[in-house]
Amino acid sequence: MSGGVLAGGGANWLITGESGLRWSDFTTGAFTGILGEVIGGASRTVHAGIHTRSAGSIAAGPDAAAPQPGLTAANLTAANLTEVDSGAATTTPAPTPDDVNIEPMPDDVNIEPIPDDVDTPIPTLSEAGARAAEPGPPSGRLSTEAAERIATLDKRHTHMVIGLAQLAREWPGIPWSGTATSAELETLTTAIGSVRSSGVVGPEPAPGPIELAIQAKMDEKTLDRVGDELVRYVLDERDTNAAATHESAGPRLDRMLQRLHDRPGLLHDGRTQDIETLVSAIRWTDQLALPDRRMPLLPEDGVTMADVELYRRQAADAFADAPGWSPANAIDESPAAREVRQHRARSLGHVGALPRDWVRPVVEEPGNRDLTAVSKLFAARMPDGRTVYVRVAGDPDGFPVLLSPGTPVGVDGALPDYKMLYDQGFCLIIVERPGYGESDPLPARSVADCARDIIHIAVELFAFDTYAVLGRSGGGSVGIATGALDPTHVARVVSVVGTSPVVTDIEGWTAHMGQPNKDGYKAVRELALRTRESGRSLLEFNDPSFHVPDHMFIGVNQWRLARGYERALAKSVDTSWVADAAQLKAPWGISFADYPVPIDLVHGVDDGAGVRDEFSPVSHSRINAALIERAQLHLIPGIAHMSGMDLAPVLCRYLSAERDAYFETATWIPRERAERIQAKAAAPLELPTWAFWTHGKWHERFGRPANSPEFLRIDRDGR
Repeated sequence: MSGGVLAGGGANWLITGESGLRWSDFTTGAFTGILGEVIGGASRTVHAGIHTRSAGSIAAGPDAAAPQPGLTAANLTAANLTEVDSGAATTTPAPTPDDVNIEPMPDDVNIEPIPDDVDTPIPTLSEAGARAAEPGPPSGRLSTEAAERIATLDKRHTHMVIGLAQLAREWPGIPWSGTATSAELETLTTAIGSVRSSGVVGPEPAPGPIELAIQAKMDEKTLDRVGDELVRYVLDERDTNAAATHESAGPRLDRMLQRLHDRPGLLHDGRTQDIETLVSAIRWTDQLALPDRRMPLLPEDGVTMADVELYRRQAADAFADAPGWSPANAIDESPAAREVRQHRARSLGHVGALPRDWVRPVVEEPGNRDLTAVSKLFAARMPDGRTVYVRVAGDPDGFPVLLSPGTPVGVDGALPDYKMLYDQGFCLIIVERPGYGESDPLPARSVADCARDIIHIAVELFAFDTYAVLGRSGGGSVGIATGALDPTHVARVVSVVGTSPVVTDIEGWTAHMGQPNKDGYKAVRELALRTRESGRSLLEFNDPSFHVPDHMFIGVNQWRLARGYERALAKSVDTSWVADAAQLKAPWGISFADYPVPIDLVHGVDDGAGVRDEFSPVSHSRINAALIERAQLHLIPGIAHMSGMDLAPVLCRYLSAERDAYFETATWIPRERAERIQAKAAAPLELPTWAFWTHGKWHERFGRPANSPEFLRIDRDGR
């Protein structure tokens, strides 16, 4: 997609504050990417005339008259539509594909009512030919197929008449009626009468040039109207009344898309895809999930409730007494020493509580300048003597959220925006799993083992009295396990595009994954070795499973993702990614029965356009919701896997109550600071950076490969 742009009426609004924006106003300016394309370049300048996208179905003949106002010679010509003085039609035959099949059209055609006083040459039903009134077929009853055919033809006829009326009103200089128009209407009414009288369903009449022209015109009108409404929502309503509109926003966006999907001519239109993708970005940013929070298992999930209940009982029998945190786990210090550390944290931020004999700061290499500017890296000692690396980002005094990152990522991956973390009052602490990066390995580790590392770091080293846990993708299991093992301190768990345990067999567990991910699990070591040499190679390997939102997220973050993969696997692939794959497929080491803390499971789901998670399928979150009876399931339509790794909306949506409670009790934080955080939290988040990525695959931009000299203007140091 070429970069869309914002100006015209949009620039006027931005400068003067005047309202009245329309989709078609956004024709020039400076926004690039999906938002700019949708409210910019996707428009075809209604002010200058609406272009019909008839794909060549109506061709201008050599003797075609000059185009009428509001039309283009390439698609609607006087020769196609007018009737000459002699009464003979002078139409230029248009090629019509044999396989053209107009699907049943919706009852709501999304056009304005036609006033009673409209005085235009509109063909009526009587002019077009009365529908046949012969008796029905000998059986006295039409078949379902015949009834459906009649309904389809009747809708085509009705839409054609209404479309003619609407267009004749808007372009009164165009004589829409004529012999050609009447002939097409007569063809439809004759076909209706034939099916009704005989009950025989033959080939459906292909749409003629006039019908195709009307469909194209109405497609353009629908696109413009949906675009206008989306512009108003993004630039006005979403920003001014977020709290009141949140519950109604999801259905409203659904209706916008449905109006596009009801027009067959728009189903594969690039501009429809632009709108779909922007709607997906809005849904994710505002976390507009489906209303059902306890969605049952579906047949395609590959497991039944009986399977889940059996697995829950087996896990409870095996791991009911799994060790978590207890006072016996405390590091060897007096209560007074712990209080001193906590008091130091009130002056220096959370890192002030870190005991110097257990934790040391790490000086990072120059290639991490973008990370060192917004975070601090530490090496923490575990009770068994291992070292685990920890990165701290965001508000130094904010509500603590410990993150277990996805596979195969350590502490050097893409981070949420630092300013967002600070403004929203979150301190994000990324904990590397054993064997990744410079963290020491833990042989035969389990999900529960990784959770115990997080608990030790949070409770003993940072001396937190309360914290939340966030698990992303392959780290979602670790987040869930942390809540199970430390209910004393964990306030809430959030798993984002996470995986489930293997409830039945590995084939069912991988059933809905894309082929690259299935192949990756079968040859994980070979894939890890290639990725260690080039993080970009993993993106290329997984490319067939990426959807448009994935490409957009990766396009913005590709060099950060590639760096994160390479650094995470630098020390060993066997103790990192290979160990991760093994622990995900093995029992997690926790009981799911009577899960002790609130938990939210966030996942993307197919929006009807085929966008889905092919790495951690949504079936995994449905299975987790079935395993954990108190879990809340939040399914966001139109979001795939990589775009679901954008954590800012998740933090703000699901951990806001815990953050607010924390600031109420954090009396050492100035009241003004807490009030600023609350004011910022009351406003909607800005749309993410990836929403402005241009169309195309992650490795392309403006038609150039991402590794071209023109594209690589940001080097790997982040400059």
